[in-house]
Amino acid sequence: MLLAFATVRLYVLQHDCGHHSLFATRGINDLAGYLLSVFSLTPYRVMQYNHNLHHAYLGNLDHRETTEVHTMTLREWREAGWWTAAALPALPQPGPDAAARRRSSSISSPIAGRATRARSAPGA
Repeated sequence: MLLAFATVRLYVLQHDCGHHSLFATRGINDLAGYLLSVFSLTPYRVMQYNHNLHHAYLGNLDHRETTEVHTMTLREWREAGWWTAAALPALPQPGPDAAARRRSSSISSPIAGRATRARSAPGA
């Protein structure tokens, strides 16, 4: 149990390195991310690439296939069968302002811009 908690904590540190926010320089963050990947059992660049895609598209209803949490519009939620309501009650679902959030969702944020560049060269 202790090992599981330690591994999760190491992954959180690796996550912060992936955002280049744990240390002052990008190079030290990348070096630490690679070293931590040995212990978290998660390849650093793969984690960084996938996680930045998550940040780029989370909440963007035009790119729902790239996020971990399935997001539904209010219309989709109302039209879904009872099994959907039974399976997803704990997940937050959009309210009437979902269209406004979608209009304001843009790939112009610094994190999203980084993810867009990373998407073109996943192995880089």
